[in-house]
Amino acid sequence: MKLPQTKAVYQAPGSRSLPGKWVKPVRQRPGGFLNPLPVPEWKWENITMDFLFGLPRTSIGHDGIWVIVDRLTKTTRFILIKITSTLDQLARLYVDKIVKPVRQRPGGFLNPLPVPEWKWEHITMDFLFGLPRTSIGHDGIWVIVDRLTKTTRFILIKITSTLDQLARLYVDKIVSQYRVRVSIVSDRDPRFTSKFWPSLQKAMGTRLKFSTSFHPQTDGQSERTIQTLEDMLRACVLQLKGSRDTHLPLMEFAYNNNYQSSIGMAPYEALYGRPCRTPVCWNEVGERKLVGPELVQITTNNIKLIRENLRIAQDRQKSYADKRRRNLEFQVVDQVFLKLSPWRGVIHFGRKGKLSPRYIGTYQITERVGPAAYRLELPIELA
Repeated sequence: MKLPQTKAVYQAPGSRSLPGKWVKPVRQRPGGFLNPLPVPEWKWENITMDFLFGLPRTSIGHDGIWVIVDRLTKTTRFILIKITSTLDQLARLYVDKIVKPVRQRPGGFLNPLPVPEWKWEHITMDFLFGLPRTSIGHDGIWVIVDRLTKTTRFILIKITSTLDQLARLYVDKIVSQYRVRVSIVSDRDPRFTSKFWPSLQKAMGTRLKFSTSFHPQTDGQSERTIQTLEDMLRACVLQLKGSRDTHLPLMEFAYNNNYQSSIGMAPYEALYGRPCRTPVCWNEVGERKLVGPELVQITTNNIKLIRENLRIAQDRQKSYADKRRRNLEFQVVDQVFLKLSPWRGVIHFGRKGKLSPRYIGTYQITERVGPAAYRLELPIELA
């Protein structure tokens, strides 16, 4: 007996056919998915590494994760799902880590400094150097800002001023007029990190808070004040005659008597309880007599208003900054890479300028000193 001929016989997994019955040819797509034989983890790792390092280095070039994935899918028959599961492993390649720039948003949310309780208890300070030398020899300005009232002092100094001279200026200009500070925020200038300055402030009972290296946002108040001061100095050079030594006190008065949006008033008004007398506001201040209790009440109300305005300003700044950042946290004993100095003239490991690696490491985290600051265990040559 001649059996009937069929083109194809397909039986889906799990289906049953009646005994003695022919299964009709399937006229639709086969059911189920292709399940390739699994590749052992150790074998997959060897194949991946052989592919990466078996080719000449010029053909790899560290082009990135997805470039390697594309080459693997074209030259091998591995499934893309399996390849994507090893992206973590490929991303840990040491060379890629130290030479590739970060294409993500900066890590760590903004953490504003707490709002001070009273005037001139917490200050920030920074130096402005590189200015033309005056007839007296001054080529720098010491900028000191009160964090609550935003009152600013501009002190003329020289780049050759010793620490003893700076300490005397600090006592004469700040301590004698505004008493001893509770804390001082500054950058890591060698003058501030030397043994003399910390010992002096420790004797006065003042805490020193240094900003993290290459993070000027910590003392953004002083940085922004210096920018405004530079603009005022440029205008002074173009419009006024005479030395900077003569006009700087008037610049300080004009700056402190101008409206500050963060506190909602002028710094002098926040400091003294009323605007300082000028030709513009002579009728408002000069003709009016304030008695003692009224002045105290106005000053107290101004401080409450300033602190509330500062909180609102900090919340607004934090919301704007966090939109361009991402949360990034590490744990103690984690191994991390360290970003090198952005100075192009510095030589790192035999490479100078643009050819120097972007990161070095890895180094172990030994302590968490802040919400987004950590202390690393660095070798002696980097200490």
